[in-house]
Amino acid sequence: MSKITDWLLKIAAVTIIMLGLRIASALITQILIIIFIAVIISPIYYLLRKLKFPNWLALATVIISMCCFTFFGILSFITQAIQKFADKIPDYYNQFIQIVRDVTAWLAGHDIIIPEKVVDYIAAFGLEQIMPIVKGVTPFMVSMLQQIIVVLIVVSFILCELQSMPRKVRTFRWVNNDIYDRLLRVVLDIRHYMGIKTLISAFTGIAIYLGLKLLGVPSAEILGLLAFVLNFVPVFGSIIATIPAIILASINSEETGTIVYVILLYIIVNQILGNILEPKFMGRGFGISPVVVLLAVLVWGWVLGPIGMLLAVPLTMAVKSSLDSLRQEELVQQNAKSIEDETNPQKND
Repeated sequence: MSKITDWLLKIAAVTIIMLGLRIASALITQILIIIFIAVIISPIYYLLRKLKFPNWLALATVIISMCCFTFFGILSFITQAIQKFADKIPDYYNQFIQIVRDVTAWLAGHDIIIPEKVVDYIAAFGLEQIMPIVKGVTPFMVSMLQQIIVVLIVVSFILCELQSMPRKVRTFRWVNNDIYDRLLRVVLDIRHYMGIKTLISAFTGIAIYLGLKLLGVPSAEILGLLAFVLNFVPVFGSIIATIPAIILASINSEETGTIVYVILLYIIVNQILGNILEPKFMGRGFGISPVVVLLAVLVWGWVLGPIGMLLAVPLTMAVKSSLDSLRQEELVQQNAKSIEDETNPQKND
């Protein structure tokens, strides 16, 4: 088989896999969320075990803490913030339409006439987009609660298997010591990345929330939560998170200085936490260039949707480690074959 044919077969295989992942994206994303939550939480279990906690007590502590933190901390905060934001959407809409009319009047004063039909079309279009959002808040929160319960149950079962998981993985026929070491290294790298990224994202969300509160920007809770989530998206995340804050600041404030302060707040927080502290705590690179990260965000976003963009870096790390392992195995096989050919020259005759 020629190298060109080999490469074409590999490209075809990758394309088929990507299309399959895209078709099953709903199931795949839920599985990935479960895996990455378990990877992030597992260090707490191992820490408790090092502190001489019995296995059952360590598991109970981690699972109960996870459930309490989810339901009484994050979930209650999110539902209240979403409901509060949904209640204010009509007010935001009216203020936005007023800004559009003021801008239209200002342009008319400078001999730039915008037809009234265009303004009416913007108003009608905005109302058509807003009403489904307002009506869909409650069903969305119910669906989110159901998915969170399923995720917590599955994560709890995974945590219960942590102690016996290494032994079970070693029982697979295809897992030798070398492959097991590589798998362990991949898991540790992803856990290190996700742990640091989660902490940095949490501090980013808190800093944005407090800063917007001080500036008097409404819905600071939602904007802080958005900054936390989008901070997982490399390159684009911090830019996308800034846009809603600028829009809300412009709608609810007549002073241009507030908008400038909001922009400065996002720039300072992202520079300090994202470009100074995050590389320092990461401690080492993962062999992925910025260009590859950018392409990974686009590719995984196309394959798995928004969750793919959030998990683009760890998924790329896993794929890269797998490809490196395959490349090393091919080199080992080639070296073994060349040694065999040298020791048995009659075999080639």
